Amino acid sequence: GYARLLKIRLERQGFLVDLAYDGKEGLDMFRQNNNYDVLILDYKMPCLNGIDVLKAIRVGENQPPIIMVTGMSDVQVAVDAMKLGASDYVIKDSDINYLEILPSIIERAFNHKKTEDEKLIAEEALRTSEERFRSLFENSNDAIFIHNPEGIIVEANARACEMLHTTLKHLYASKIIDFFYVPKDEKVKKELPNIMELGSFIFEDRFKVDDGSIIDVEISSCVVNREKGIIQTIVRDITRKKRTEEELLVKNQELNDFTYIVSHDLKSPLNKIKGFLMLINENRSLFDELYKIVIKQSETLISFIDRLLDLSRAGKVID
Repeated sequence: GYARLLKIRLERQGFLVDLAYDGKEGLDMFRQNNNYDVLILDYKMPCLNGIDVLKAIRVGENQPPIIMVTGMSDVQVAVDAMKLGASDYVIKDSDINYLEILPSIIERAFNHKKTEDEKLIAEEALRTSEERFRSLFENSNDAIFIHNPEGIIVEANARACEMLHTTLKHLYASKIIDFFYVPKDEKVKKELPNIMELGSFIFEDRFKVDDGSIIDVEISSCVVNREKGIIQTIVRDITRKKRTEEELLVKNQELNDFTYIVSHDLKSPLNKIKGFLMLINENRSLFDELYKIVIKQSETLISFIDRLLDLSRAGKVID
């Protein structure tokens, strides 16, 4: 009777309620459809009592909140139920006033479970994000340094050690400015200490390595947590890129020089050929047609060489 009355009252307040008439039936219903938001167990049920059902349900994970309903003389049952994982309990009274307070207890249990689930989801998302960041941090092809505004290194990845031929212990005892080849460079001296105000900056410089070598680097620094004063600096080794650029400049200069020399060496004899053909034309009109062809081709070649000279001069101006 009380169960039916409870179902009617809860449905009037907008709840959807399934009713089981004994512990075994209720356990079977739960196992067949584990989509309930809250379970209410009466301790005194046929077949299986409330504690038996609670023990069986709590074997699984991520179960809904459970409210135990006991009689006035079953206070110890309520204590045992809470120890087994029940979210709350209600003690039945002869005036059935407990039916009035049960809806609010259900709401409280449901909201608590919802909050706990959201917390777990947030924690899992945070853990996943941290793992992803850690993976990117450790597997990056660039050296990554985490430091404070004073440049004191508090964390670095494996690539940083590899690039600088050093150990994490040495890095943690150093400031990032210690690795600049010319640490008193005006740009570094001005911008690195003021990174908290600038927010971020990117520039190229040179780093000295523990083995004595010097490498060209591209440095990108940004504030990742202004409140805690945490700065991330990514250092990319661009030594090979710089060497390639220098080699291309040399090759370009060699090409310009070659073009200039070839142009002069070819133009002089071609001008002589043209002059010689003009003399032939004055004395031997028999070769008019041949003369026209040779003259035309000579002029075309000279014009082409002039363009090469112009290109060479332009290259020299650019350099």
